[in-house]
Parts: sequence; C-alpha cells; structure tokens
Amino acid sequence: MNSSSNIHSNTPCVSSTDQIISQRFLIGLLCYFAAHIFLRTVVSSSLETDEAEQVLFSQWLRASYLSKPPLYTWLQILFFKLFGTNVLALSLLKNGLLFSTYAFVFAGARLLFNDARLAVLATLSLLLIPQISWESQRDLTHSILVTALSAMSFYVVLRLLQSQCSRDYVWLGVAIGFGTLAKYNFALFIAAVLITLLTYARGRSVLSDRRALLTLAAVLIIVLPYAGWVVFHLDSVTSSLHDLDIGPSNYFVKGTGRLIYVTLMFLGPLCLVYLLLFPRGFSMILRHHPMHRTSFPVQRYFLALFCLLWVMILVWRVTYFKDRWMQPLFFLFPLYFFTYVKDTSSHPRASRVFLALALLTASTILVMMPARIVLGPSLGYYTAFNFPYAALADKIEEQCSVPNMILADSQLDAGNIRLQLPDSLVLASNLTGLDSDRRSAEGCLVAFWKSTKTDGMPDRLKTFLRNEVRVAPHQFNIVYHDLPYKYADKEHVRVGIAVMQPPD
Repeated sequence: MNSSSNIHSNTPCVSSTDQIISQRFLIGLLCYFAAHIFLRTVVSSSLETDEAEQVLFSQWLRASYLSKPPLYTWLQILFFKLFGTNVLALSLLKNGLLFSTYAFVFAGARLLFNDARLAVLATLSLLLIPQISWESQRDLTHSILVTALSAMSFYVVLRLLQSQCSRDYVWLGVAIGFGTLAKYNFALFIAAVLITLLTYARGRSVLSDRRALLTLAAVLIIVLPYAGWVVFHLDSVTSSLHDLDIGPSNYFVKGTGRLIYVTLMFLGPLCLVYLLLFPRGFSMILRHHPMHRTSFPVQRYFLALFCLLWVMILVWRVTYFKDRWMQPLFFLFPLYFFTYVKDTSSHPRASRVFLALALLTASTILVMMPARIVLGPSLGYYTAFNFPYAALADKIEEQCSVPNMILADSQLDAGNIRLQLPDSLVLASNLTGLDSDRRSAEGCLVAFWKSTKTDGMPDRLKTFLRNEVRVAPHQFNIVYHDLPYKYADKEHVRVGIAVMQPPD
C-alpha cells in the first residue's frame, strides 16, 4: 500500500459544511450539560462526597486542602460568591468544566484531522468512557478540572504546531500553571506531551523558539507562590502518598498488573465498541499505518506516558493506580484511535451506528443520573442524595435558630449541612488544627451524628470538642429525631442532635 496516497493531510481547510457541523455540535453539547445542571438542581439538594468536601472547604481560602492543590476550591468559592452557596453553583462549575473538556477535545480533533465529522466521533467517544461520562457527573471535582486543563493544553499545543504565535505560548503557560494547581497528576500529562514534542523536528522547533520563554514566565508567575508554600509544608502536601501503596517486595509485578487492570477498566468499554464498528482501525494500529498525517503523533504520547508510569513503578515502587487518576492521561485515546480510521465516508454505516450509540448513552446517563435518586429507594438503593439533610437543618434551627458552629461526624455530613445553613461555621470531627475558629465557641454550638446503632455522642466528636473547641461534651443537651429519607417516606434514619446554648 502506498502510504503517500492513503494518508490524509491535516492541512487547514475549513468548509462551510464543517463550520455548520461544528456549530451544531457545540450547541448540542451545551444543551446536554445545561440539562444536567437543571436536573441536578431540581432533584436533590443533598451532596455526594466530593461536592460536600468542596462546600465544607470553601469556608476558608487556603493554599492546600488536605494535601490537594487549591484551584478547584478557589473556583468553587468564586462560584458561591456569584451564585450563592447552593447546588446550582456546584453544578455550574462542574458542568462548565465538563463542557470545556469536550469542546477542547473537539477543537483539538478538528486541528488534528481537519474533518468535523471525524472530530465529532472522537469527541463523542468520551461518552463511552464511564469514568468520564458517568463518574464525573456522579461525584468528581479535581479530576474534572485537571482533565479540562489538560484538554486546553493539548489544544494550544496543536495551535502552536500549526502556527507559532506569541499569544498561544502565553496561553500554554497559563494552562500549564493552572493545571499544576488543579491536580498533581497533571505533571505526568504535560511531561508526556513535552517528551513527544522532543521526538520530531516540528515539535522541537516549537519548544526551542525563544517565545517559549513566555510560556515559562506564565507558568512561574502562576506556580511560584504555591511552590513557595509547598517548600515549607511538604508534610501536608505528601500526606496522601500512602494512596500509591509504595514499597512492597513484589512492587514491579503488582504495580504493572494494577496499571494494566486500570487501563483495561478505563478504556475497555470504548475499545469494545471500536472493535465492533471499526475493526480495521485496530489492524492499522497493529501494522502501525496511520491514515492521517497529523501535526502531533498521539501514539508517541501514549508510549511516553506508559514509560513514565513504569518509571513510577520501577523507581518509586508505586503499586496502586485509581481509575480517576487516569482521566487526564487517557482522554486522548479517541484521537489516537481515529488517527488510524480513514474518514466517516469510508465507514458510513459504522459511523451512523456509533453516533446513535453515543446519543443513546448520553440520553441514558441524563435519565439514570436523577432516576437512581428518585427510584433507587424503592429498590433498596440509597445514596447521600437521599439523606434528609434539609429536614435535619430544620430540626437544628428548631433547637438553635442561628448556630455559631456546627460539628458533624464526617466531611460528607459537614458539607451537606453547611449547604443548608451557610451562615454557620461548620466543622468535621476529622479536621483538626483549626485554632482560628475557636472564637465560634462563644455562641450556640451544635453537634450531630447518625445514631444508627446506639444512642450517645460518638467518641471522635467528644474528642474534637475537648481538644479543638475546648468545651466539655456533658454540657450539651441531646435530642433524637427519626427523619424520612428523600423519595422513601417509609424508611427513616435516626439522627442525634446535641446543642449547647450560650450562658445568659
């Protein structure tokens, strides 16, 4: 086969048809995520773990939040200031970032393939990756932000490869700087991109251009203040390294096995669809015969990425990887695969089936996301969205109209109750070292917990009250309430509420 006659060039040439397809596709994406915002806002005012964490942490402007970089929480604070402390502000930020991810992937695919139809298929492929389409909507925060910034970075890199412009060098620095403040695994993504650029002449010319100093300057301006803080707080930043399960004797086998497993779980459903509808794409991959002459060799990116991951296993003895950690690393896989697919006109039936499947998946997610909350209790399935936090807040206000401080037994409960009572300081029993907040102990104090097994305040709440708030637990008056779950009036949860009124 003559490669020169079968590889499609990506020379920019935008037709009016491609422009119409692009506009309609982006409008469709906007409507899809707007529908998610609407449904999320009207179905339940309760929160899952990550969203509750953001509501809780947004009470403070800090450089780090439990070893996590601060950018998402800073953005959430801004959205709360603009729209109020409510589910709408949470959903606007999340779905705005998800829309940005899809839009940047689509824009990048347009530059990579110069084919709007192929770009649509590549972007809709994200819907067939459950970690991105389902889990991101269900309960993720930092992973969504870092994926959006990774997609933005990739798009700007493609623009630089097409036409080296000073403005794009600055934008790349902005994307890299904010990506660093979003989540630490962004470093793996950008390292793999830079290594890929070093492997061919056009990429090296982008990096060696003196205007790359603009990128470096933008990165330093954004990152240096945070880096200075990190130097003096290494213990806080590295406190979550145990998640990597570092150091067992069989680290290479265990780490490699886990990496293979996570990769298959992340990409398996999408690859199965590709195999059924575009089997020739896999044969082209095995023969290393790309069908498009692209400005960025995505296959080299994945080679560089897996080399970096194996370095983590070999050098740092990392043996554990989570699905969500792969989200900002693997989202480019659809672009990699469609590099080996000629065009939609060569696979008209498969393209139509794929489009229908992607739209069916999107519709199913849009229906199932709220349905699991509304219908789940009738099947014995309960989530945090069904917990009656609004009713609990009413009971708290009956005991103390404006609590100065509310102490919860977990971050999930703390974030949820703060969403209902945003004027009160809310703490969780596992958050220590909050000396600046002890002034709130002068007013009405409330503590609450789920009393599912035995009555009485849990020991961790008592310990927190003694050590952090400097009050004795026996000073509280305790009442219990049985509250019905949302969408399940026959099922109740027993909640203990302890109140200490200020002295007259």
